Amino acid sequence: MDVQRVVEVWDPAGRIAGTGYLITDRLVLTTYHNIEHAGSTPERVVEVRRLALHGEPPTTWVPAEVVWPEQPLRIEQDPHTDVALLLITDSAWQPPVSATPVRWGRLPPPSHGAAGARVACVAVGFPQAEQRDGKRDTKQIRGHIETLSGLKSGLITAHIDHVATPSTAGAPSSWSGASGAALFCGNLLTGVLTTDRARHYPGTQLIAVPLATLAARPGFTSTIKAAGNPLSLEDITTCASSDHPPVGPYDDHSQLPPTSPTGFSNSVDGGAVNGDVFQAQNMTLHTQKPSKKRWLDEKFYESHQGFQKTWNKVDRALMELWGALHRYSLAYISQIVSGGREQKSPSDDEVNSALKKLEDLAWELSNFELEMATLSPSGLLRLVL
Repeated sequence: MDVQRVVEVWDPAGRIAGTGYLITDRLVLTTYHNIEHAGSTPERVVEVRRLALHGEPPTTWVPAEVVWPEQPLRIEQDPHTDVALLLITDSAWQPPVSATPVRWGRLPPPSHGAAGARVACVAVGFPQAEQRDGKRDTKQIRGHIETLSGLKSGLITAHIDHVATPSTAGAPSSWSGASGAALFCGNLLTGVLTTDRARHYPGTQLIAVPLATLAARPGFTSTIKAAGNPLSLEDITTCASSDHPPVGPYDDHSQLPPTSPTGFSNSVDGGAVNGDVFQAQNMTLHTQKPSKKRWLDEKFYESHQGFQKTWNKVDRALMELWGALHRYSLAYISQIVSGGREQKSPSDDEVNSALKKLEDLAWELSNFELEMATLSPSGLLRLVL
């Protein structure tokens, strides 16, 4: 990939920041949800900024127009449509100097002999976690594609390893701001990163829309061709290097601590662990270094899952509070109209109950945050053990 082609994307209508990639001198590839609000306005105008490397003069934002898709989309109904093409319209725009045009890649089909192989991948984005002095910096996203995952959906599953995973407490995604990053396999642009599977994985699983399916979308290929770079797909043959063993908490099960006959679940509801299994893991912790790290990874993952579930409960509790306050205001108005009689409204208890629920959830979130901080790679528990 050519890092000079990586750009920042800003949707002023929705105040959303994302990532994009210049696939021609003026055409930017990004995700649709980055520019969804602007794409629904008559002007369809967003802003793009080139990457300025250290020591280079700062770059400025320039206007761009959403040229594909031509109509607003419902990406929740079809995740394959979560891609957009932006045309930079600024007459003074100077594209980066690039020796070769972008090349396009596709993964081998399941029936191919290489199916199931670990395919190395890399991307560069601008996650909010890399913000310094109010400006987002770049973050390398590197790992491998699980070629046998997502066979029904047709989406790419990228497993992030060998790089630090951002941790942004309270954010819906650790990778927020990196959406739209171009995913490369070797020197072939293969997909567009769209979704963080943080609800099910601790920030190590990202979803990408493959270029192979976008090529069949009406108007996508013709728009790229009109911009000067016909979309011609090449088969990907480069696999992940064997020098990089799996490092995720569930990749290498030979390193997992021994379990009792009752077994051990990777996703234990509520974070509860069988006492016998916990003792076996705890004893192994002091005798086998790989098992200690594996156990800490497992516990960190459980805390992360608990945090995400509790955060979802907060969303629902806020909606309940809003409904209770609405009913309370109606009851209050009704009392005024009826002569201001002093009486306790049935909605009083409802509001107090909703507030108490939010207070309890806030304590839960703080406990999970403390657990994750303790279990993190730089946490106190790892230093002690």
